[in-house]
Amino acid sequence: MKKLIFVLLISVFAISSYSQKVHHLGVNVPWRSQEIGMKIIFPILDELGVKFYRHMMYADAGWIHIEPQDNEWHFEYSDSAAFNPYGITPLLTLYHCCNASDSIGIQVPWRACFNNGCGWYLSDSTDSKDYVQTVVNRYKNVTKYWEISNELDGSQHRPEGLPSNFIATFLKVNYPWIKAADPEAKIIQPSLSGTYSMPIGAYSWLKIILLNGAGDYFDILGYHDYNSWWTLPAHVDSIKKAMREFNCPEKPFWITECSISSDSTTNITPRYSSIDEQAADVWRRSAVLFAYGVTKFFWHPLWSGPRRPWIDFGLLDKNGKKKKSFYSYQLLIQEVDTFKTAEALSFGEVTNDNENGGNGIWAVKYNFSDGNSKWVLWSPDNQSYTLSLPQYAQVEVTQTVPVSISADGEQATFRRDTLQVVNGKLTFQLNEFPILVKGLSSTDIRENLSLPQMFKLCQNYPNPFNPATNINFTIAANSNVRLSVFNLLGQKVATIVDKPLTAGKYHVTFNGSGLPSGIYYYKLQAGNFSETKEMILLK
Repeated sequence: MKKLIFVLLISVFAISSYSQKVHHLGVNVPWRSQEIGMKIIFPILDELGVKFYRHMMYADAGWIHIEPQDNEWHFEYSDSAAFNPYGITPLLTLYHCCNASDSIGIQVPWRACFNNGCGWYLSDSTDSKDYVQTVVNRYKNVTKYWEISNELDGSQHRPEGLPSNFIATFLKVNYPWIKAADPEAKIIQPSLSGTYSMPIGAYSWLKIILLNGAGDYFDILGYHDYNSWWTLPAHVDSIKKAMREFNCPEKPFWITECSISSDSTTNITPRYSSIDEQAADVWRRSAVLFAYGVTKFFWHPLWSGPRRPWIDFGLLDKNGKKKKSFYSYQLLIQEVDTFKTAEALSFGEVTNDNENGGNGIWAVKYNFSDGNSKWVLWSPDNQSYTLSLPQYAQVEVTQTVPVSISADGEQATFRRDTLQVVNGKLTFQLNEFPILVKGLSSTDIRENLSLPQMFKLCQNYPNPFNPATNINFTIAANSNVRLSVFNLLGQKVATIVDKPLTAGKYHVTFNGSGLPSGIYYYKLQAGNFSETKEMILLK
């Protein structure tokens, strides 16, 4: 019990630490979370740098797992997903979805049946209210975001015989229950399934629930999209059209699942897909959607499914090895996750044809609160584009698809070039793979001259730990290296390394047996570069 209370306190502390920043990028964790275990997944999410995660399935807040019998509560899986020491916010799903292990869905688990006419009804409201408010009260200190269910627009995702128009009633009743338990909660409309048939399938279902008055009973519209990246604006337009048609209040749009596979033979991914194209789509899909008004983007999933058709959609392969797309997404998070606004400078050929489209120049500008901007540019038909950059003398250009990745997946290399801005302008010869352009200040230029080409501090493992943990790091050039540990007050409690090291990978052990439980920080300095990460000693 003491350990659980401590983890709860850490989770509250971590959320407050990030409350001042707006983060736009998230990831869905694997369907195999029960098999893999969230303790393995969390350090990977922390290394990725993501601040939102969704779709834990067995570890999610599904009714059948939490309360399989009336007042018989089991929080083991959900606690393992909701409470984490990394400040990563979960988007939890209240009702079971997608027939992962059963067809109960939104029904009361101990009264569920599979015949025509089964389903969620107002007569279930006492049991449902008890479940919903118990769960929201348990986790309201670690998340404000609740997805009532997932993909209810597909008949296979809800109890047999439950009509679409009844989902409006379902939302109307659940919404005030959640708000009563946590007035600050934000409710995501059950995410529309993949937009393969837009604007017919999911679009028609959305119109039905809006026609029946559901528009006032969700705060955020969530949907999924696995079609070609150049079709994404057309699908957003279709959804916006439905919202306008029924005079719904303007709401934020989240795309809670969006990706392609790195395997072009799967039947639900575009034919252009490949390992490199998947990494490129990390940047293309997010840039197009952010410029089109989407406020959060979740790649689906982190860990590839073991079977078709979902094989190789993940940033990790089915064995957990990092792919090029992992490093592209990590770079995306590092560079643009906290942008203030995104705007389209140029959009190429937008079509609703999943096989043909996308030619032309695509240019998206990310603006940040500090007044700086960054640009993402690409052109499938190899056109050139000129940026006006009067405030910069030099820019750094990064190819967003790694040029290489090590055999073990633990190291990727990006091509970066520093270019001179001439007369306030710079012309780029583009191709289908996006480039990231960012201006360099005079300070950046001086620092770049002295930094090694690659510097990487890996997340310690295990974390939390008792009493020892392993810390891995890589340096690309001979450097004077110092690795130190600090407590929450910033006081140094240990120096693990303090000597010159040659380029290479290093593995060291930190033993905290003489220290109290708590949050600690380990800082690696190499030359003029430094990086700090958090770890937890839990006795």
